[in-house]
Amino acid sequence: MQNLLQGQRVRLTALTTEDLPTMRPWFQDAEFMRLFDAQAANPKGPGWLEEWFNSTQKATDGYYFAIRRVEDDALIGYIELDGILWPHQVAWFSIGIGERTC
Repeated sequence: MQNLLQGQRVRLTALTTEDLPTMRPWFQDAEFMRLFDAQAANPKGPGWLEEWFNSTQKATDGYYFAIRRVEDDALIGYIELDGILWPHQVAWFSIGIGERTC
């Protein structure tokens, strides 16, 4: 059986609190924020990432995945499937690659 969450070079896993230190600089990077979000780019302050992560754990209208390299399990980005409107079968889909040296 094929693993739908793994390709040759990357795989999708759950985000964990251990991922937050790696992700924190991404949300201070204006270019990352401009390309990632539909909202105006603005750096996120201290504590924002932890609050966001905690809200993802309780969300009923979204799924969040870490993107990791298969070769070394390094976190290189994440995916959001957010704002799901189940009756209409629509959602926001976002891919953020934070590590530029991949």
